[in-house]
Amino acid sequence: MWRGVTAACLTLLICHGLCQAQEPVSVLPGAEFDTGLVSGPIGETVVPGRGGFSTNTDTLIPGCQVWFGVEYLMFFTNGSRVPVPLVTSGITDNPVSGALGETGTQILLGNQVFNTDTYHGMRVRLGFDISDTGFGLEGIGFLFDQQETTVGYPSATVAPSVMGIPFISQQQDTEAVALINFPSTIEGTIDYKIRTNISGYEVNLGYACNTWLVDWGFVGYRYLNLTEGLFMTSNFRALDDGVITFEGVGQPTGAIGTISDSFRTKNEFYGGQFGAVKRLLYRNVAFELRTAVGFGNTRQRVMIDGSSSANGGAAVEGGLFAQSSNIGTTVRNQFSVVPEVGASIFVQLCDNFVGFVGYNFLFWNNVARPGYEIDRRVNLSQAPFGPTFSPTAQPPQPAVLLHRSQDLILHGLNAGFAVQF
Repeated sequence: MWRGVTAACLTLLICHGLCQAQEPVSVLPGAEFDTGLVSGPIGETVVPGRGGFSTNTDTLIPGCQVWFGVEYLMFFTNGSRVPVPLVTSGITDNPVSGALGETGTQILLGNQVFNTDTYHGMRVRLGFDISDTGFGLEGIGFLFDQQETTVGYPSATVAPSVMGIPFISQQQDTEAVALINFPSTIEGTIDYKIRTNISGYEVNLGYACNTWLVDWGFVGYRYLNLTEGLFMTSNFRALDDGVITFEGVGQPTGAIGTISDSFRTKNEFYGGQFGAVKRLLYRNVAFELRTAVGFGNTRQRVMIDGSSSANGGAAVEGGLFAQSSNIGTTVRNQFSVVPEVGASIFVQLCDNFVGFVGYNFLFWNNVARPGYEIDRRVNLSQAPFGPTFSPTAQPPQPAVLLHRSQDLILHGLNAGFAVQF
């Protein structure tokens, strides 16, 4: 499934700009051209073309006014970071086995970056020139496949006898741990999923400037979407009486429990952009450089949910890091800047058909990411499995940490074709 991201790619604008019908202005010194593909010397100021993107005095395909392009994307990101420790192992001799700072404690999950594998996607473009005006319109949309990383403990290679989820106890103001595995006391598993989805589109109005510095200038509207999720599930079973307490009631040997926490973020950028395209052409090959800068609002949406259940009964609100104090949806608007730069090489393969390859780099600041929304300070009186459970526990902790904005970097290669007529 394709999901995706990059905005304004030089790729198509190039394709688009590679078309036009016009008489040659001059030829390169000492060069004899046997084709009508080059209309002027590289770098020379030329006469304004007829359209905003697909026509110019230098053109690959003369006379085209409409274009359609499809391309494959192979991109990379700076990943989804989980900056807090979520799973630890320990030794049985310590007073708080598995807690941070205790002798023998090792972090199994946390302080890591996930979903850094290659993102595969698709981008499509459609545009047309407004005849005899120098203007052109173009729409671009892209989508990348969803990336998902699944991590579980114990695993085939890591199976500690002492394993738990570390946190900070609000009551004692000290490091603590929710044990999932401990000899003769409790046994269980911990599973995590981290998902990332990226997509976007843009609509631009271009004008054929045809100067030595800029072939096309454009302004437009850009939308970007970054949706991520961090899902945590713990399943465990008591090996002794009273080890598990659910809603203030001690559970017998063999009692089972499940704790689920969910942290999801959705970032949507809405803004205007402006940019420029410069192309150098020799015969049926063109090199194009495209730059753009977007300014606008990023709507950050943080959605937190958590639940607990015992012995297969109905789930109640509240997990460990997701409790009544932070469960729900919180929205914040942030000013963002989205610069992008890209380069492409285009080759005319046959009449009305152009192939191209390129590279894009995009930066997006002020986005919310799920790993940064986890508050490690927990009031166990709010947790259904807490030993001092009370629905009206104070102070309310954990909290929503929406102020922790991060950046998204997206870059990679693209290859495709454009049909122009």
